[in-house]
Amino acid sequence: MPAPSSIRTDHDAAELRRLARREHDGRVSARLLALADALDGLPREEAARLAGLTGQTLGDRV
Repeated sequence: MPAPSSIRTDHDAAELRRLARREHDGRVSARLLALADALDGLPREEAARLAGLTGQTLGDRV
């Protein structure tokens, strides 16, 4: 199995959460929150689950 892609770091977790709060599209907001959780050190599968996503969806957004 290939290694997971790294998450871009041009925005930190706090900035992603701010963007998620201002986002009107719930799906985009959930993805931003999952990325923020992953940046904070949660395993991607757990971050995705907490945001109501699948690990594949989160991986596709990275």
